[in-house]
Amino acid sequence: MDSGETWQPLWANLDISGTVLTAKSSSGIYYKLQSHADGEIGLPTSVQESTDNGKTWHDIFPYKNMIYSIYIDNTDRVYLGMNDWKWNGQTGSFDASMQPGNSILYYLKK
Repeated sequence: MDSGETWQPLWANLDISGTVLTAKSSSGIYYKLQSHADGEIGLPTSVQESTDNGKTWHDIFPYKNMIYSIYIDNTDRVYLGMNDWKWNGQTGSFDASMQPGNSILYYLKK
């Protein structure tokens, strides 16, 4: 995310069930990724925003994806890293025909 200046390990067998990732912008806005995976079934991730120091949260990302990372750059642009699997509400799962899936970097414009 920063032209290779810093690196983080990617764990192939990472259990992300119930994982919460948070990030804070320089203007004090908090963003949260809430994984709803139950350890066996991957569910769409909620992307939420708080403008009151985390007292209240509201959903800001309308699409149902499994999101793995969040990053805020020095101009407060928010980026989400995910794959392109599509959620199928009828089957309650991600469309397996999309596997292995392409990577997507999504920019939340404010």
